[in-house]
Amino acid sequence: MRSRLRMAVEHLAERIQTFEMEVNETLISQATELRSDGAMTRAAVLQAIVKVGRRQGISGIARLLNLSKSHTTGVVQLLEDDGCCHRIVQDGRTTHAILLTQAGATLLSEIEGIEAQVESKALAALDVEERQLFGYLLGKAVADDAKATLLDVG
Repeated sequence: MRSRLRMAVEHLAERIQTFEMEVNETLISQATELRSDGAMTRAAVLQAIVKVGRRQGISGIARLLNLSKSHTTGVVQLLEDDGCCHRIVQDGRTTHAILLTQAGATLLSEIEGIEAQVESKALAALDVEERQLFGYLLGKAVADDAKATLLDVG
């Protein structure tokens, strides 16, 4: 017989998958600048560019998102082709910094608004204090996970 905790974790995992699919579908339908294939990855890379792109470039973004450098480079190239970011390249090869363009900042703002709407809907049963406690407890439960520092439910 499965424990209540295990059942709750499994249910939470299902809810997270549903949440991610809903965010992805909403991103595709509302954020016309994002291509439909890999919309969540592009959104995550845009957010990572803001956090570490200027200082750590491709390597920092790849580490933050747990992606390969080659995959990260490909996504950054697509975002650059779409006018959402700009790579500062020296010596013709090495990317030293990645910066959002105005179009990228606008798109990121739109994405964050969509994520907030979907998150609010997903956590509607919780009041503000319960959401903060939920975020704290999830962060504590996954504290040994490198991404725990990214967890912020508010």
